[in-house]
Amino acid sequence: EKHDALAAAEAEFLRERAMVDEVVARIAQEDALDAAARVRKVAETKALIAQFQLDKVAERDARAAAAAAEDRKIAEHWEGVRAREAAEAAKKAAAREVADRMYEQVRVREEEVRQGKSTEEEVSKEDRREEDGRQGTGFAAVRGKGRCTWAVELSWSMKQGGDRWGVELTLKT
Repeated sequence: EKHDALAAAEAEFLRERAMVDEVVARIAQEDALDAAARVRKVAETKALIAQFQLDKVAERDARAAAAAAEDRKIAEHWEGVRAREAAEAAKKAAAREVADRMYEQVRVREEEVRQGKSTEEEVSKEDRREEDGRQGTGFAAVRGKGRCTWAVELSWSMKQGGDRWGVELTLKT
């Protein structure tokens, strides 16, 4: 009986020990799963942080690129404005130069006409003083300064003892 009681006690002990070992194994397995879950969670968190930092850098770079593109557009705009202003200034300067040249041509023409009238008056006076001799008139075309063609009326008279020519300028346009 003792032996049966000892065998029953030993069997009970082994059964309880197996249950304790099973509980300890389950606890160890749960601890291992929890540790693995924590490691996985830490790795996921680190990956999220790294991705967030990469996204932030990419976003910052994109903003910088957009700002640089906007700055280039603004610079191109102002360069175009300056080019248009320079072209307009050159156009105005060219027009001013043409106007100045035309003014100078008109001034020279007026001076020539004034001098021509003065010469014409002198020749007319000279012609009136001449009483004898041959007299006649003719026309000759002369190109004046600029783009205007001038017609010059020539008058001549002959005195005894020599030839004398007088020039009468008349503007014929």
